[in-house]
Amino acid sequence: MDALSHPRVAEWLDFTRDRWTPTDVPGARARLGLLLPCTKYKPYVTSREHRAVNAGLAAAGWRPTRGFEGPDELLAVLEAGDDPDLLSVAPLERDGVVLDRFVISEPLALVPYECTMAFRGGQSPATSYDDPGLFE
Repeated sequence: MDALSHPRVAEWLDFTRDRWTPTDVPGARARLGLLLPCTKYKPYVTSREHRAVNAGLAAAGWRPTRGFEGPDELLAVLEAGDDPDLLSVAPLERDGVVLDRFVISEPLALVPYECTMAFRGGQSPATSYDDPGLFE
């Protein structure tokens, strides 16, 4: 419970509850949400689990609305022949349907995928926590 009152966690919870809105995707006719588990490896998109989910979504025809925009160092997690867009945190789109991904996290609660690497012009708290004490 103490973690919820930590300033960075409290700021994050306030942001996701009161200020975050999904990116507008022109022409979208419907929107879905996919909940993903937290992972040991951060940013989440670099984890084996999230790369597998994102590869499965790509194989099913889901495409990011923006390509990979992270640091080039993250590309090192990709296997030969993998599309760098597997690391995109943008919403996905297929046939006019937009898919927003979210990570269920402790202590950050709901983490919009778009905010997993960057937050308010800086590094997202979702990139590097494993214990609330790491924020101090």
